[in-house]
Amino acid sequence: MSNRNESRPCFTSPLPPALPARRSFPLPRNAAITHRAPPARKRLRARVAPRMGDSVDGGTMPSFPDDEPQAVQFFNASKQPDSVDESALVELPLFPLQLVLMPAMNLPLHIFELRYRLLFNRLRDGDARFGIVLYDANTSSLAQVGCSAELTRFEPLPDGRIMTDNVGRRRFEIVKIIDEKPYTRALVRFFDDKAPGGDLSSLVKEVSLALQDVLRLSNKLYDKVLDLSPDIKRLAPNGQIPQTDDSGWPSPSMVQEFSFSVCQVLDMPLKEQQILLQIDDTAARLRRQEKMLDTARKYLAAQVTIKEAGLGQL
Repeated sequence: MSNRNESRPCFTSPLPPALPARRSFPLPRNAAITHRAPPARKRLRARVAPRMGDSVDGGTMPSFPDDEPQAVQFFNASKQPDSVDESALVELPLFPLQLVLMPAMNLPLHIFELRYRLLFNRLRDGDARFGIVLYDANTSSLAQVGCSAELTRFEPLPDGRIMTDNVGRRRFEIVKIIDEKPYTRALVRFFDDKAPGGDLSSLVKEVSLALQDVLRLSNKLYDKVLDLSPDIKRLAPNGQIPQTDDSGWPSPSMVQEFSFSVCQVLDMPLKEQQILLQIDDTAARLRRQEKMLDTARKYLAAQVTIKEAGLGQL
């Protein structure tokens, strides 16, 4: 959680022009990521994942149980199998970027580089699916888990550049890299969250109410008038899940979708975004979100009190 009144930077700068000499993956050098989302979809201004050790209302960054992941899983090319059973795998072109795409998230991409122009022309003419994977420039590594995207708008410009809109679909894990030229292609395995072991409605309500509190306090502190996205309101109006399955429990697919819609509005470091993406347990993802939101709520409440007392901000 930032201690300054800072806005989230927009991803508009070209990515690094070159990669280290060691084994690397074709990274788009000239793919600008533009955000044209309406105000309702803007991320909350207060960061909800402070650095470890940051003080929050007399406490520190919340700790997570030992069984919850603490690190990003990266693909290890040296350990990929020589042969795999391809019957359960899908070949997918990969688009490494320094961001994390979530299911149902909208992602405009402005394509400059020739090899990725080729990719998007092929997507337009055939299967519109491709994979977005987080790229770590420090280690020249790809995250093990990414999210497939579907090309929904293709607008070629006279100079060859392409304006596109894309939407996140399903998560996948990389099993094997099969080619790197002209762009990376991999065999991937799609996955969803495992079936929940019980009723998650109370946990969904806690996250929803905490999110509303953080939004209200953030608006008050920064003099904004932002609102929750329509997707979050549709999935959890007033903290309740509207759709149930045959057993009477909230639909697991709706709860999973709600958890990812929350990810889209929280201003978190890339590491935390990637961990939330790779978690395959909806309850664990919601618990992690609830702890971050509770930390943010305490911080913002303290800042609002200071502001109303005329003492400025810490």
